[in-house]
Amino acid sequence: NFIITIDWKNDYLFFDPQKNIVFEEPDFFEVSLYVDYGKNEILVSGVFKESSLRNKIKPHSRVLKINDFKVDSLKGFQLCEFWNEEWTDLKKSDELNIIIESEGKLQEFSIKKIKNVW
Repeated sequence: NFIITIDWKNDYLFFDPQKNIVFEEPDFFEVSLYVDYGKNEILVSGVFKESSLRNKIKPHSRVLKINDFKVDSLKGFQLCEFWNEEWTDLKKSDELNIIIESEGKLQEFSIKKIKNVW
């Protein structure tokens, strides 16, 4: 096992042997979210391919609520503050409750953290 460093400028490839490999646990939910600051919205970017929600949640659906946080009315600095502070804390949970709007319909889901992707 190696850590590989590529030096494109000088055409070098470095292999640093590693004795102990630390595997990090996945740190994402079966439904991924992103912020569109231009539209002041939190949207669904995708659904994990192995999720049972794959055919129930469409990408680009608008997120209205995450747990107890009503996020559809956040604008500008408030949205930025939510994403940098509250979302950082919410991501530590193993499960979140979300309400989304897709094609004019409201839907409520419980999304779980991915525990094993391999």
